[in-house]
Amino acid sequence: MKAEIIFTILLITISCKAAPGPIHEEVVNYFNGKIQEILDRSPAKIPETNDYEREFNEYLRKLNASHVDETNIVAATTEAVAKIENALKEFEDYQKKRADLESELTRSIKELEESLETDIIPNELKDNGYKQLLLMVRSQLGKTTEVESSLKDYGIFKKSAKTQTTLTPTEKTSTPAVTSVTAATTLPPSIEQPSADISKTLNEILTTLKSFSNASNKNFLGVLVDNIKPIKDFLESLLSDEKQIEQNNDSSPTCCSYY
Repeated sequence: MKAEIIFTILLITISCKAAPGPIHEEVVNYFNGKIQEILDRSPAKIPETNDYEREFNEYLRKLNASHVDETNIVAATTEAVAKIENALKEFEDYQKKRADLESELTRSIKELEESLETDIIPNELKDNGYKQLLLMVRSQLGKTTEVESSLKDYGIFKKSAKTQTTLTPTEKTSTPAVTSVTAATTLPPSIEQPSADISKTLNEILTTLKSFSNASNKNFLGVLVDNIKPIKDFLESLLSDEKQIEQNNDSSPTCCSYY
């Protein structure tokens, strides 16, 4: 087996140095075999239910398109082999980049979840913290560029949160808090700070959605991210109404007060 590999490498070297024209069929068979190994190890994702699967399948199609058909192996040229080599490198580079990003994404999601649960994130930044968390979770089913974007936004948020935790109470009062990577407008603390009940509810919604990795839930995550402020306001109004009802019940006269 080792001798066959050495022989194949020698054939590739000799063929690449030769003038453009037909190439030894052993070389073509070697690269065709590499393509088939990848196709067997990483089959197409059918059906395509999200942007990640569509992106992955597109790279597979490019790789498969470089495969030399059996009827053309004898007449294959150095250009055909070069095309296969480029396609193999492009796919392998994509897989490595995606794996590295997904590893960083998983770590960042866990880190942010723990920061929100243990109150490391200041109250005035928790709304945006949940938004960043939802964006990262959604990007798991998105294109590679979406993963990169969500990680970049999280890095900016993480830096702003770290800055907030190092400020003194006086500095926090005088310095506007950065609650978004695109804006630095802060509401008064009485409005900005979410209650523990609201934070818990948002976290429960997120946990439930994360347990289902499909396209429809990805779309729902998008809606939740885009409307997190109205959802928070709605939850606050429900809590306010509930407290008002409790107060009314406490102040209502009982049957015995008439006697």
